[in-house]
Amino acid sequence: PGDNECESDEKPPKRVVIESGFYIKETEVTQGEYEILTGKNPSQFKGAARPVEQVSWNESNAYCRMLGLRLPTAAEWEYAARAGTTGPRYGHTDEIAWHIGNSDGRPQNVKEKAPNAWGLYDMLGGVSEWTSTPHDRHNMELRGGSWSAVAKHVRSSHKDKGAPTYDNSAIGFRCAGNIP
Repeated sequence: PGDNECESDEKPPKRVVIESGFYIKETEVTQGEYEILTGKNPSQFKGAARPVEQVSWNESNAYCRMLGLRLPTAAEWEYAARAGTTGPRYGHTDEIAWHIGNSDGRPQNVKEKAPNAWGLYDMLGGVSEWTSTPHDRHNMELRGGSWSAVAKHVRSSHKDKGAPTYDNSAIGFRCAGNIP
């Protein structure tokens, strides 16, 4: 309710219960962080403070597991992105997100846009983020839109999909963990 920009595959709204507490990384995983742990930087648009991109679901999942963490579920991701809001975004698009209209044609450094009410940066725009939730039998779910998306696709309920081995310069991730 309150998100009147949903696409047909994002309707109808449904009640979701998140069974246990979780935490989620403040930003997308940066290239600098990824390189320290893996020894490589697969990104097309280099910059230590930029989100790592060109990472598949398999690579993203493996990275989080190396830290004893995991990818967030789609429900956790959307709950964290909304930060208590019910509209399509947690603020004015240009103030909170990178998209095709303001990104200069490439990913930008994390933390350059305003965070949501819970202090999470770049939940919308930046790079589309892998979740641990299957979209269908062959694809995993991506959330949030990216630097290469039109502004209307940079929103909390936006869903996309990709095969676990798929990567491109508009896809990245952030890790999550369970609260004991």
